[in-house]
Parts: sequence; C-alpha cells; structure tokens
Amino acid sequence: MNHRVNKKNIKINKNLLYTIILSILVLIITSFYVSSKENFHIDELFTYGLSNNSFQLIEDDYKIYTGYEVLLNYTAVKSGGEFDFKNVFFNQKHDTHPPFYYILIHIISSIFKNKFSKWIGLSINIVFMLFLFFEIKYIINELIDNKYFSTLFSIMYLFFYGSINVLVFTRMYILLQFFSLSFFIILYKKSKDENKKQIDYKFLISVFLIFLLGGLTQYHFYIFSGLSLFCFFVDFITKKDFKTLFSLLFTILISFFISYMIFPEMKSHIMTGDGLHSINSVEILNFYDKIKSLFSTIVQAYFGYFIVFLLCLCILIFFIYLLFKKKLIDFEKRKLFSCILLITFFYFLLICLTVKFTFSRYLFNIYPFIAILIFSMLYLLFDNFKFKYISILFIICLIFGSRNKTVNYLMKGDKYITEYVKNNSDSLIILLYSSKDADKDAINSQLWKLPYPIYTM
Repeated sequence: MNHRVNKKNIKINKNLLYTIILSILVLIITSFYVSSKENFHIDELFTYGLSNNSFQLIEDDYKIYTGYEVLLNYTAVKSGGEFDFKNVFFNQKHDTHPPFYYILIHIISSIFKNKFSKWIGLSINIVFMLFLFFEIKYIINELIDNKYFSTLFSIMYLFFYGSINVLVFTRMYILLQFFSLSFFIILYKKSKDENKKQIDYKFLISVFLIFLLGGLTQYHFYIFSGLSLFCFFVDFITKKDFKTLFSLLFTILISFFISYMIFPEMKSHIMTGDGLHSINSVEILNFYDKIKSLFSTIVQAYFGYFIVFLLCLCILIFFIYLLFKKKLIDFEKRKLFSCILLITFFYFLLICLTVKFTFSRYLFNIYPFIAILIFSMLYLLFDNFKFKYISILFIICLIFGSRNKTVNYLMKGDKYITEYVKNNSDSLIILLYSSKDADKDAINSQLWKLPYPIYTM
C-alpha cells in the first residue's frame, strides 16, 4: 500500500516539476519578446487612457495638450485615483468594448501609480499566454495522443508571427483567446463525460464564470462561444443528454443576464454601436473584399507566403480524406478535429460579415485553432507514413516563413514614446474633442500625421 502511495507521489512530483520547468521556459520566451517591443500602437495608448484617465468629455470642438506630464497624466494612475473602477466603467460606456480587461490594467496601474510602462499592460499578456500555452498543449495532445510532441508544438506556437503579435499588443485579445479556448475545452471535457444521471455543478459554475468574464472582455467571444455551443449541442442531443443540454443553456442565459446587469451598455455597443463591432456594421456588398483582406492576414501570421498556404491546403484536403476514409484516428478525435475546423471556418466568415475594418486583430481569436489544426494535421499525416519527425521540420519552415516581416506590434524602428516626448516637449501629444460637435475629418487629417498622438472621443 505504502509502495503504491509513494509511486503516486513520485508521479505527481514529476508532473509538477515538468509543469514548473515548462512555465519558466514560456515566461522566458514571452518576456524576451515583450522586452523587444520598442513603442506603442495608438490603440495601446488608448488602453492605458481608458483604464486610468479621468478626462471628461469636453464642450469645445477640440483642445491640444503638450508635454510629458500630460502623457503621464493620461496613461498613469494619479495619487488619489487608485482603484477608481467607476471611472473605468464611465470610460468604457463611451468606448466600444466591455470593461473587464481595462479593470485589470487599472488594478496593476493602481499598484504602480504615477508610472507608465509597457510592462504594466503586457504583464497581463505574459500571464495569459502561459495559461493559453497549456490549453493549446491539452487540445493538441487530445488529437495526437503524444505529450512530448504536443509540448514541442505548443512551444513552437510561441515563435509564429501571429502569436507574437497577439502577445505584444496591449489590448484584450489574448484574454479573449484564453476565455474562448477555456469555454471550448470545458464543453469538450463534458462531452466525454459518460455520467448523465447527475447535474454537474462544478461544470456549470465553470461555464457561468467563463461565459461571464469572456463576454465582459470582448464581444467577439459571443461569436466563438455560440459556434462552440452549436457543435456540442449537436453532440449532447445525439447522446440524448438533455439534462446537460438544458442546464447548460439555463446557466448561459443567467450568465449573460448578469453580464448585462454589470454592464448594461453592452446592449447599445452590440446592437447600435459605432460600426466597429456592432450589428450595425454588417455589410454584404463588400463581403468578398473583407474576406480577401482578412484572409491575407492569416496567411502572413502562420504561413508567410500564399504558395505555402496552398501547399498546406492541399495537405489538409488529403488529410481529411485519410481522416474519414481510412479512419486515421478514432471517432472522438475526428469529431474534435471537425469541431475545431468548423468553428475556425465559420468564425472567419462571421467576422468578415460583422466588422467594418479589416484589422488582423479581429481574427486573433482563431489563431490558436489555426495553429492546432496545422500541428495536429502534419503530425498525424506524417506519423501515418512513419515520418512523424518531418512534421517538426515542416513547422520550423512555417515559422521562418511567417517571420519574413517584422512583427507589427513590436513597433520596431520607432523612437520610444516616452523618450521622444521628453526630448520634444512642444510636440502635440493629446488631442481631445467632443464627438458631437467636432469636425472629425479635419481633426483626423491632422492626427495621423502626428508622431505620437493620443485622442479621446
């Protein structure tokens, strides 16, 4: 008996040590890329302003402010303004995003008050990239059933152009990825559970919290979670697990209702927003143009060149043939692969339909799924022909292909903003204007010519 207990403890200790070593490695890699970031995209400065800034909307058409102190006042928490969550909610009410991510930024900024640093925002990204790493590793292992290759592929994920772009961009997208994958994984685990007699309260509480926080992070979470629900609802109906089906649906409705109670402005953001993320922005006429533009961002993020994508597409078609005709993997794995593929495809189409602008960030949420599909497909295909190690070489080539350009959000080649402002104190730094009276076109024509502008509406 003692021998069995000791054996179990040794296994737990080995797994814990393995997890700690992997965590340290991921933290080193992600910290390296964050330290390489040289500047900020304007939307990243908005992140700090919306989290910490207490400027109110003004009556004049616009006002101009200059100097480093103004920049610091805009981006940092001032003494006496620590943990002022009411201000965060006020700012987000006038923005187009829900408040959870900005609350996290404000909490860290409140701890390091009167300071403006990339590490305040990107420390959140580093932590959630670590969580995301283990989620990706879990899904890959479910598909290929090889923990060493799934670990290696998850580490390789960190080196792709698309992955680094998400990591070093001080916005809510890495949290969106985390909550989306968490929601998918918890539904997938439940679909494997054979116990249909009792209601699984642990599962329902997890669903409630993930759906609540995911929706309060970014509204695109509802697109991803809706597609995930559709896939697993079909599975629950097929298995006649109606108890899980109805309890899950009820929990999600409760979670959505509480999200609305916490942040009622989400209704106007989603239904009648400014056209950036709302139903108002649905456009059929230029649907093809948006598909073409957003598709090119995926090619750049994980393939590098269009010809490489075509090669991978041919491999995918051949792989799907083997998957279903020759039963390359068992039914449960085929079902998982199919769910990931369908969610990725329809999420892409729905985003193309509902966004006004074709920024790559709107597809960040399916980047992990795209990588998982690539890794698992290549491994299983080459393993079928007893050449599984070739999959590693293939993925290394994809990494180098995707890195043929400098990562956008590292903002390489620009002078660091704080140094620039300190040395050019008369430069235009902040431009505030009233959204109802200002001549936006005239102001924006000036704004984008400026070295480091910040503006609020």
